[in-house]
Amino acid sequence: MDRHCARLLMIPALLLMAAGCAFDIDESPNRLPEPRPPLPDMAPVTDGGPLSDGELGVDPPDACVPDPSACDCVQVGDWFRFTALAPTSLAGDPGHPLVVTLRNLWARDIDRYELNVIFVITAVDGDRISLRVMNAARGELGTGEICRLPETAVDLDFVRDPCDRCTVRMERPQRINIYAGTPEIPRNCAPRLDVLHAIPVNRIQLEAKIAPDCSALTEGFAHAASIPRAALPEICTCPGLSGPAENCGQLDPAFDENGCGGCNQNFQNLETLMLALNGGQPVPTECPDEDGTPGVCIDAAFDGARWEMGEPPLCPEDRVSLP
Repeated sequence: MDRHCARLLMIPALLLMAAGCAFDIDESPNRLPEPRPPLPDMAPVTDGGPLSDGELGVDPPDACVPDPSACDCVQVGDWFRFTALAPTSLAGDPGHPLVVTLRNLWARDIDRYELNVIFVITAVDGDRISLRVMNAARGELGTGEICRLPETAVDLDFVRDPCDRCTVRMERPQRINIYAGTPEIPRNCAPRLDVLHAIPVNRIQLEAKIAPDCSALTEGFAHAASIPRAALPEICTCPGLSGPAENCGQLDPAFDENGCGGCNQNFQNLETLMLALNGGQPVPTECPDEDGTPGVCIDAAFDGARWEMGEPPLCPEDRVSLP
């Protein structure tokens, strides 16, 4: 039996910033992913190696005879949005004090439609599913409206699990971007990064289960994603400000204080903020990128649902995320 038949993604991300970093925190517990099932017992071993199921006189496990029509309702052109995103570990530590803080902040911003990870199915070919992932910004407050940020888009390829066609996982780790806020006011200010005001999340590996009617994703999991260490001092966020993104204020290109040039007085450098929240100690960087440069590990669970309103409109061309 395939030992990976069961769970999934990405998270996003150490989105301390994507969450807006306000500290009016609801400490109520959040649903976390179920633990993976135990591994099966090993078959007896002889000098010739493990005995096969046939040699043991037992039938192959049913889990490895998948229903060939399971979750065949995945359709090109369907849009989805993450409806939940909860960190489960930061820097390899499930008990890190920032985990609960981030969990509540992300939930708040998702509910307010300021943190939107959306994707569209672009191809379905047998057991392979391709999609385009991007961020969306919040529209008018309280309406649930969003608009696409195509500059954040990346293409990802998934394969179905050989034992369960409703379980999908990425073929290889890739990078995604995370933007939060409105088209005019980001919750994170990063004017010097490749994708303006978006947090880079490298080597993300996503898994998830597709609902039988293909209307939702459950048991999503993003494992050992990496926030580049070099990006932390380039990102600023507006901590201590509850309420919508408008409370962060318009960006000021002439502002040049607190390591937050081009932002405003409401923003604080992310590296400095993380140092303070981590007891004065640097956050461990145990998730190096592909080129070996250090990064901060983050694991996260997620759920998603079909976006029934179809393709969201593009954000205005004068948005802050464009150069």
